[in-house]
Amino acid sequence: MDIQGNARFRPKSRYSPPRHKTWSSSCKAIKRVLRPDLIPRIETEVNKLIDAGFIREVKYPTWISSIVPVKKKNGQIRICVDYRDLNKACPKDDFPLPIIELMVDATTGHEALSFMDGSSGYNQIRMSPKDEECTAFRTPKGIYCYKVMPFGLKNAGATNQRAMQNIFDDMLHKNIECYVDDLVVKTKKREKHLADLQIVFDRLRKYNLKMNPLKCAFGVSSGKFLGFIVRHRGIEVDPAKVDAIQKMPPPRNLKELRSLQGNLAFIRRFISNLAGRCQPFNHLMKKDAPFQWDEGCQNAFESIKRHLLNPPVLGAPTPGKPLILYIAAQERSIGALMAQENKEGKEKALYYLSRTLTENELKYSPVEKVYLALFYAIKKLRLISGADPVKFVMSRPVLSERLAKWSIVFNQYEIEYVPQKAVKGQALANFLADHPVPAEWEISDDFPDEDVFSIEVLPAWTMFFRGQREPMVRGQASSSCHPKNKC
Repeated sequence: MDIQGNARFRPKSRYSPPRHKTWSSSCKAIKRVLRPDLIPRIETEVNKLIDAGFIREVKYPTWISSIVPVKKKNGQIRICVDYRDLNKACPKDDFPLPIIELMVDATTGHEALSFMDGSSGYNQIRMSPKDEECTAFRTPKGIYCYKVMPFGLKNAGATNQRAMQNIFDDMLHKNIECYVDDLVVKTKKREKHLADLQIVFDRLRKYNLKMNPLKCAFGVSSGKFLGFIVRHRGIEVDPAKVDAIQKMPPPRNLKELRSLQGNLAFIRRFISNLAGRCQPFNHLMKKDAPFQWDEGCQNAFESIKRHLLNPPVLGAPTPGKPLILYIAAQERSIGALMAQENKEGKEKALYYLSRTLTENELKYSPVEKVYLALFYAIKKLRLISGADPVKFVMSRPVLSERLAKWSIVFNQYEIEYVPQKAVKGQALANFLADHPVPAEWEISDDFPDEDVFSIEVLPAWTMFFRGQREPMVRGQASSSCHPKNKC
């Protein structure tokens, strides 16, 4: 194998990817005092960067940033530069990063996978010559600036992603997925995997890109990609994340509870009925509420830990098959359940979600709450389904300002409205609405692991139905069909 990396390689001139620019004016940070025992180690790291051709000495720069030595696990230090002031002066590069959930989902169903990580990935892109001195930083040896793109710059990720997409443009989403400097080569049939690898290696060699051999795995059936374990059969939670929760002691204050909340939010797609399991925590999250970790909280905490002993394996929806979305709107909450029929004709749950209503949303009319549930599901799942009241209201020529705003989003999709039929699926949607995720548990759409596409779990409860529609079953059911299929 000739695609290997070396942390001290010198970038060659035959590859000219997009040069990184800062678009900044000038600023000089306050000089920081360094511990005397760190100075020799910092000088050693600076010499390594000089030998690698990453930095050069500079005089009279208009921008000067301070360094922050960070200790590694092996006891050595890494020189980080505090570019906060520089980043504030730089306009944001809006080049879009790929959606992590879609990329992870696209890796399932392949017999052979190869995972590669760039060797000093950001440092393989050159800085724009006129912007090199903007990256200047103080060291005990003097003032230096980067000739290559360093870590910590505001738009470094966007620049790297733009370069990688230009390089692998004809291969993306076919036999390769790329997120910044993380690559995965995927092949449906194992016997064709070497041919795909050869194409990728030729492309890497053409543009003089280096991979870190210590972080590469070739021709495997599973591996870690963007924080998940991907396999031929589906997606699994990273055991390290589960282990962190298993070893976590009961929260003693609100800060520790929020830490637990963040860990659960990251893997919530793997936990069925997370909102119901976390109900005992809700009263602790209220403003000015005393923090009293009672028996109910402890039982809920232990229940979550037991569930994570055997976490489920997620799959991807089958393309071309109709997706069914059940939505429910209660007085103080909304819920939704997305399902899809499998080969046996049985509905399989793909995604559960629910949340409580805000103070303003509590004032909505019942129809507006149903609309809100549909809008919430569209926003989270990027998929669309309909319901009878929605069909009726959408046909009206005059809508309220709020409904008109939401209808603009709905009109982007081909919606087929169907009446409620499946009582079981609707009852599950109602259950989720009755056991919502608290509003303060909502996380940003940019947060990785935001959406779930398919879930396979052991039943957490038993439900019985008499096979007929009951007046007590509330909410609406809806179905979305692929344009090429008939419902």
